[in-house]
Amino acid sequence: MSVLEAAIETARRIDPIVVTGRVEALRGLTLLVRDLSQPIGTLVAVRRDEDGGRGAVRDRSREALGQVVGFTEASAVVMMLGSTSVRRP
Repeated sequence: MSVLEAAIETARRIDPIVVTGRVEALRGLTLLVRDLSQPIGTLVAVRRDEDGGRGAVRDRSREALGQVVGFTEASAVVMMLGSTSVRRP
């Protein structure tokens, strides 16, 4: 039995939490995201909502990773960690 076996089993049973926000601006490699109340350090998946918010299945290969690095008065500041190709004007 591995020392981490209990922790690994616990991690397998965790249900992911989905929290959404809306990108309001792109500044360099950072995004300003409204309605994203997550703490600094939180990893986020950024994807384009092609169905207008109606909940269609999303293609995970079109996601980009980011991390919450700060806040403004109304938005979370998300630093992109890789490709930014999922966004377009």
